[in-house]
Amino acid sequence: MVRAKLHTVADRVRIRARIGVDAIGVQPFESFLASVAVFNGLAFTIGFAPPSSIAHLLPKPMVVAWGAMLLVGGLFVLVGLLFSRPRRELAGLLLLGYSALAYAVAVTAFGPTAFLAGAIVAAFGAACLRQAQLLKLGR
Repeated sequence: MVRAKLHTVADRVRIRARIGVDAIGVQPFESFLASVAVFNGLAFTIGFAPPSSIAHLLPKPMVVAWGAMLLVGGLFVLVGLLFSRPRRELAGLLLLGYSALAYAVAVTAFGPTAFLAGAIVAAFGAACLRQAQLLKLGR
């Protein structure tokens, strides 16, 4: 009887992971975009930018900083979803949102050729900030 109340650390991790898998099922787009942000952030942080991308035209420190923000923000969102930690998820969404908007503003310096890339990244940033707002309001 007493044994049933005591959970080992492994049991607690399994329970939280199960809850997290349920949360990812509820937020499939958010978890997908956070995963994409993690992989892209890792690529940009280690210095891989495709030659035809707008990121290739920006100063390297800016691309690395943006990649690091994508990596950390995406990881925070995924950890928040997996382990039901809304504050971590909120922090990740804010980091992703503001860094995406900063990047979108920076690429506008390249003129009309960068407009589509900037618009897509700005939309991603706006979506992250809106989701953060909804999360903060408890919806």
